Amino acid sequence: MERQDSPAAAAPTDDGGPDLHAYARSRRGDLKRQLAEWVQVPGIVGEPGHAKDLLRSANWLAAAFRDIGFPVVEVQPTGESHAVYAEWCAASGAPTVLVYSHHDVRAVKPENWNQTAPFQPVVREGRLYGRGSSDAKGQVLAHLEGIRAHLHQRPPTSGGQTPNARSLTAAKTETPSHSTSPQAGPTPAVNLKFLVEGEEEASSPHLAALLEEQAERLRADVVLFSDTQLWREDHSACALACAGSSRRTWRCSARSATSTAAPFPATPPTRCLN
Repeated sequence: MERQDSPAAAAPTDDGGPDLHAYARSRRGDLKRQLAEWVQVPGIVGEPGHAKDLLRSANWLAAAFRDIGFPVVEVQPTGESHAVYAEWCAASGAPTVLVYSHHDVRAVKPENWNQTAPFQPVVREGRLYGRGSSDAKGQVLAHLEGIRAHLHQRPPTSGGQTPNARSLTAAKTETPSHSTSPQAGPTPAVNLKFLVEGEEEASSPHLAALLEEQAERLRADVVLFSDTQLWREDHSACALACAGSSRRTWRCSARSATSTAAPFPATPPTRCLN
């Protein structure tokens, strides 16, 4: 059931209360500006001419993580692209959440962009049109803005960093790896890890190796994946399962000692898939 707003709903609720929502609304202009800026980076995977743009896109995101206060931020090469890893684990005893997403975009089909240019974002009726705005740069920024709003309500501690207002444009030239010493400021209530790769639109050819190499570092209690569709524009949804692909080799044989019918060899593995 949808929540109906009313004057009596002014008291704080489990979702953070009016102050949290007011803070999020006050950030709309900044969020729109940041998304438009990031969309202008044509990080097309699979096209050699855009390899530098993929690095620019990764550096842009790394700067956004640092701007919020993540003490560990790294840009890691993966094939012809780069993944961004960010970590903020200052909540001793609390669960660890690993957020997975991607910053690369597909190649452009000109016939699909006859009204606007793919990397020149345009806002129409409250929606920002541009390549990657909803797949999946917008989702990544939604996570970051959610963390920023969460920190806005958290009390200061001695083990975190205070989110600042540094220019993301200026921060793009920083070194790929970045780790800072803890400073006084609010910290998340749970431990956070982000892995935002740059090859998802090319079937993630180097993701498996990266996960194996850093398995211990990426260990988490919950994995959050937001590259999905909305149930409805005004109603959030939680996807419990997604279609995927798996490479397997099946060797099937069937033999009967009598003249009765033998089972069809492909039946058992087919049942496994179901």
